[in-house]
Amino acid sequence: MLAKISEPFVTDGGITVQLEAHAGLVRYRCNQAETEDALRMATSALHQAEAEQRRWTWYSPGFDMPHKRAFALLRAIPSSLAHGEFRLVYQPKLDLHTARITGVEALARWRHPKFGDVSPAEFVGLMERTTLIHDFTEWVLHKALEQQSIWRAHGIDLTVAVNVSARNLEHPRFLQILRNACALYDAPPQALRLECTENSVMTGTLTAKTLTAVRAMGISISLDDFGVGYSNLSCLHSLPVEILKLDQTLIKPIATDERAFTLIKSLISMGHALGYRMLAEGVETAEVLDLLKHHGCDAAQGYYIARPLEADAIAEFLEVSRGPNLQGMR
Repeated sequence: MLAKISEPFVTDGGITVQLEAHAGLVRYRCNQAETEDALRMATSALHQAEAEQRRWTWYSPGFDMPHKRAFALLRAIPSSLAHGEFRLVYQPKLDLHTARITGVEALARWRHPKFGDVSPAEFVGLMERTTLIHDFTEWVLHKALEQQSIWRAHGIDLTVAVNVSARNLEHPRFLQILRNACALYDAPPQALRLECTENSVMTGTLTAKTLTAVRAMGISISLDDFGVGYSNLSCLHSLPVEILKLDQTLIKPIATDERAFTLIKSLISMGHALGYRMLAEGVETAEVLDLLKHHGCDAAQGYYIARPLEADAIAEFLEVSRGPNLQGMR
């Protein structure tokens, strides 16, 4: 069958096409327990055949382990959201012009009763392949804005940034979800930031329309991981974006690598010339922070400033951050 599928054929337009076919095989008994998992196991074998560039391969439990884990995690996400196994932590952002903490980024954490702490890189990546990402982003928005309203009631005025994916921006109800969340917690639009990666912002016209509508609502948009995605410079002049976040892989070496430092200085200068504010992420040393400040970067975040904090630790951190260490940067 594979040999037949792989034979060249000619289309009506006279173009010769040759398919590269792979197959994954699994043996199973026709009972409920085995048939429920047979398709997933065959798909795992198919992925193995593709990865190893083989025409076909039998199901291998060893190769399937990460797929089994991914499948189990995806199945657990809805109940974990319902039972409070997800929570948000908040990483402070430092304004380099005033040496004050002016905002935080909301970051999701998941502690599963069986799998323990699951990395956001793992569970967000899984959700982005399914419609679960829409419910999850809505949950993050509500939790972040609810916490912001609690801080506001205690006299703490911080912007809150929430990460959204390309799939969120393409969802027909995303703008309504955003409006509903802001209205429910009486959140001023200027106090909310949406963070999108370069790849998600530059996926198509629908995404651009959504971002334009978000800016019209008064909500700021940050372009995350700038410098490591498409870096389509021709689009920068027209994006409805206020802040460019310089990726940590570009920031970390600037104290020891002259070329890396030159690149960052150039990006900061270019961003300012185009009217953007520049934020550096992944700041882990005083030397890096000092270099960024003295070469015009507007804001920074990273472990040197603060690790992600639980919501109830923010007030104490803000009190401490008013001390001489940060104030000395003025």
